[in-house]
Amino acid sequence: MTRVTNDVETLNEMYTAVLVNLFKDLFMLVGIIIAMFILDVKLALITVGALPFVIFTAYVFNKYDREAYRKVRARLAKINSSISENISGMKTVQVFSKEKKKYKEFAEVNKSYKEATMEQIKVFAIFRPTMDLFSSLTLAVLLWFGGIRAMDGNIKLGVLFVFISYLMQFFQPIFDLTEKYDILQSSMASSERIFMLMDNQEKINNIEKPIEVDRLQGKIEFKNVWFAYKDEDWILKDVSFNIKKGEKIAFVGATGAGKTSIINLITRLYDIQKGEILVDGQNIVHMRKEQLRENIATVLQDVFLFAGDIKGNVKVK
Repeated sequence: MTRVTNDVETLNEMYTAVLVNLFKDLFMLVGIIIAMFILDVKLALITVGALPFVIFTAYVFNKYDREAYRKVRARLAKINSSISENISGMKTVQVFSKEKKKYKEFAEVNKSYKEATMEQIKVFAIFRPTMDLFSSLTLAVLLWFGGIRAMDGNIKLGVLFVFISYLMQFFQPIFDLTEKYDILQSSMASSERIFMLMDNQEKINNIEKPIEVDRLQGKIEFKNVWFAYKDEDWILKDVSFNIKKGEKIAFVGATGAGKTSIINLITRLYDIQKGEILVDGQNIVHMRKEQLRENIATVLQDVFLFAGDIKGNVKVK
């Protein structure tokens, strides 16, 4: 949920706050450089001489700021996860009187998020004043060199004044880009998390040429089914049974016996390791999983109602 909400919003901020003004700042920067070279090449070279230092500083900042934002995003996700778990499990927490323990756990997660945020702020707190330092040093060199040339009569005092004005305008887009560069690093860290989720490969895939099914009749058969969630820690061992069309059956057993697992296997939320599961005589692996699931209605222990009417919540297809 953090990726869907916070990370997407951060990415949206990059498009609205950064890309819209990025070209404006770049064009202004190029225009000012051209104007300075037209007025005086030597003074223009002094001004432009600050750019390699700016670029190098941005390169170093990129490395540390991106890593800091990765930590911030990951720990923000932990906070949201912790809040979600504790709200949904509030009754359980209260029944076992674990409020203080859960409060301490959340305090630790919150503290780690604060530390990650402070780390990112410290990185930016070094980067932004460094840009101001370059601006001040460039202005000092320009005044010194340009002042000497003005006193020698090599340039007019008005040209020096124009260069000082251009210098302020030259660094203003750089300052703007500096602010936006921080947003950009935040967005890049968020986009990594978003694409990490989007690039996940589905574990349950349709075969190359699945059979087409419309309305299933409901005959279900398990043939020597073996299933484990992990390695060979078998939940079901060589299970076989047959359910006829329209027949009502109940699976009874202790917690962990595999009752829910059987339902999950029929809907093909997991694939079995051995055996076959047939619906209307067809192996469910040969069906499109979407069409299979359209024919099955599962009512869970904790009922969730979607917005709309009762018919929309209970109808199969």
